[in-house]
Amino acid sequence: MKSIVEIASDPRVEKLVMALKSKIPQDIEEERRGRSILISGLPESGPDTLLLKRKDELETNVAMVLETLKFDYWPAEMYRMGKYSDNRPRLLKLVILPKSHWF
Repeated sequence: MKSIVEIASDPRVEKLVMALKSKIPQDIEEERRGRSILISGLPESGPDTLLLKRKDELETNVAMVLETLKFDYWPAEMYRMGKYSDNRPRLLKLVILPKSHWF
């Protein structure tokens, strides 16, 4: 983007490039949010559980939810949000690949 501004001496071009530069990250984040799924209430293993076992349990639970929803695509990202609590499971965020990457 910088090189376009350097080449073009027209201030209108510079203004358009700067507007585009600020819009692109917003569009990317908006598209990513559109591919996100939040799941609440999904059981969560405690911090004393071995990492591999926690991972396996999480993947099994997510697979059951996705199968129930008849959703046949595995998430690109999957993580818990917030601080762990013994009282209730944290929100789980799934980010699905864009449709262009689906099988």
